[in-house]
Amino acid sequence: MGKISSYPAMTALQGPELILGDQSGATGTTTPTAVAAYMAGLTTTPVLASYARTAAETAAGVTPVNYAYAPGDLRRYGGDPTGVADSSAAFLSAIKTGFAFIPAACSFYISTSQAVTGQVTIIGQGPTSKLLCDTTVLTVTNGTGSFVDNFWMENITAPWIITRDPTNWSANILGTLQQSNTVLGYQPTVNDADIWGSLTTAQQNQQVGPQIIFKGSASDITVSRIFGRFVLVLIQDATNSTIRDCDVRGGKGEWGTLQFDNWTNEVQRGSGNRAINNRVQYGSFSGITFMANDDFVCQGNQSFLNGESGTKTVQVQGVQFTASVGGATSGTISVPAGGLTNGTWNFIFADGESRSVTVTGSTSCSWTGALTVTSILSASAYQGNINPQCFRGLITNNSTYENYYDGLDCDSTFNTTVDAARTYHVISQNSSYNNGGDGVNTDGRYNTVEGNRCYGNRSYGIWNLSSYSQITGNHLLSNNTQNGSSIAELLGGTQANVMSLNKILFSASAGYPIYAPQIAGQIPHVIRDNFIIGGTAFYGNPSARFSVLENNIDDTTGSFTLQSFCFFLQNNAGTLQHVFYSDGGAASTGIADRISGETSGGYTNTPTGTDSSTAFASGAKVSTTVPNAIVFNTGVQDPPNSQMVASLVYNTTTTALIVRPRMASFDVNGVTQSRLIFELFNASTGAPVAINTTNIGSGTLIQIQFYGRFV
Repeated sequence: MGKISSYPAMTALQGPELILGDQSGATGTTTPTAVAAYMAGLTTTPVLASYARTAAETAAGVTPVNYAYAPGDLRRYGGDPTGVADSSAAFLSAIKTGFAFIPAACSFYISTSQAVTGQVTIIGQGPTSKLLCDTTVLTVTNGTGSFVDNFWMENITAPWIITRDPTNWSANILGTLQQSNTVLGYQPTVNDADIWGSLTTAQQNQQVGPQIIFKGSASDITVSRIFGRFVLVLIQDATNSTIRDCDVRGGKGEWGTLQFDNWTNEVQRGSGNRAINNRVQYGSFSGITFMANDDFVCQGNQSFLNGESGTKTVQVQGVQFTASVGGATSGTISVPAGGLTNGTWNFIFADGESRSVTVTGSTSCSWTGALTVTSILSASAYQGNINPQCFRGLITNNSTYENYYDGLDCDSTFNTTVDAARTYHVISQNSSYNNGGDGVNTDGRYNTVEGNRCYGNRSYGIWNLSSYSQITGNHLLSNNTQNGSSIAELLGGTQANVMSLNKILFSASAGYPIYAPQIAGQIPHVIRDNFIIGGTAFYGNPSARFSVLENNIDDTTGSFTLQSFCFFLQNNAGTLQHVFYSDGGAASTGIADRISGETSGGYTNTPTGTDSSTAFASGAKVSTTVPNAIVFNTGVQDPPNSQMVASLVYNTTTTALIVRPRMASFDVNGVTQSRLIFELFNASTGAPVAINTTNIGSGTLIQIQFYGRFV
């Protein structure tokens, strides 16, 4: 978990310590010559504490300026703790020895970016240990084992910033543009399309704020407890490294405030990198970013009010073939507007095959080695030696809110129809709310999206375009605050997903709680035990539903819900009458009848007129088209998917009867659709028994108990 508790022993780093003379208000010197003279008895002039030149300083060619301060202390090398004079040279001297110490209540101005190679250790004493810098403080190359901990960094020059209103993402914010170090906001980027064209070139190109950069082949780097304003921490090219317990207002950068970037320099893929328990706000781009990382951890972070997303995994271009490509060495691809640039691309296909592909004319492509799969393929496409996509991430217990884009953007491609990457992410137990985009984004394959809480986001709760994934136990509340007609709380994905036990409280006036229609030619989903209040899920039109649907509950029609009721039919002095009895209080859980117009208050005369011109009364009528049937006023039904049982539990007529529930199409009062019906048959002969006052004689009744699932 990093080195947060493994602080270097100061005595081991500082070298020999000499404390000589009376230091209670005494004046004296700390030069090695004076110390030697005092010890030899050649002078009685008192000396203050003095730390001899260390072997590390000698090896680095560093000569201390003030020996009163311990090795590594910037004041030892001439640093100005008031922050007025430039301490760049002092900082470099300390870094060259491998150890820099920033004392409490000291501020050091760094005007010039410094660069070193090899392991470094930088330690402060909390937020009052400060480095002041407008640009890169330090670049470390091949810094395996480096340890940076417990100090503050801040800019000097006030940058141009903008401030967005999370309660009104579409508000015109040009009026908030100002130069300030104290007003909360972030430096604008191209993501701020609504104002970008109104900015001057200087405002667009500004890059104000201190940053620490690690690059080159390295491992086991720890950056912890960094505090400050307009800060960037960039760990490039490293493995098994950690950024943790930082609390910063983010800088501009290019991708994110706290960043693991194993793509830009193409040195090596990241593996085992971790962002843990950080707090990031007002970064110009995303709060925490991973690029070309495998088996990474993003855990327990709080990321909010950033100019892009709270947490982001970088994406590549997605492409899709428009025809069968089995055995082919060339083809045509479908890509977003603009196509791919001509040249050589690396394609990773959804079936796991990879090819170096030559693209011409944006959509024509060719490669060496025939593809084996005969179906339509999607692919991820990138250029260079390292794939920027991330795989097998553990993204858990993060809180992301009020970011301009998404809360957790865990996508692998930026074509919204491609699921090619085998990402294997676990996205679990995160909270994502009031973001300007989606709560959680995920695509690729074999992901687990479990136990997340997404609410009040402007667009989707969970934007899911993955396949072969599990989306389980998420709580989605009142997302789609923009009321987009094509937006869902939960987007179902491409194929073969399991969506279960998700609870959705839907409050938008448009869109869907769940939108998961089957995509032609793809493996069906399994969608079960989801609970929706306030809306109707959409799993495709009845004739086009292929997913396995079980025990999904919503408010009205559109999903199969549990139905339970008792139906009584009696002959009252020559008039057929009916009444329903059900647990009306169970409507919120779906275990109640959904017969339109039915009441349990008392018997209603049962209509027996011609079907096509006679309306229902209290939800039912006797059919004239099928005389042994009672027709119910249900929604449009999907007969192949009906699952139900009806039992005749009480019968005072003179004929032994059985009842058969089924779905059938009827024209009732001019409306033709498939509805629920009960048919009566003779229990002995199986012959239909017409429902009339002869077969149900005066003073007799039948009671039918129903339990089942229908729309």
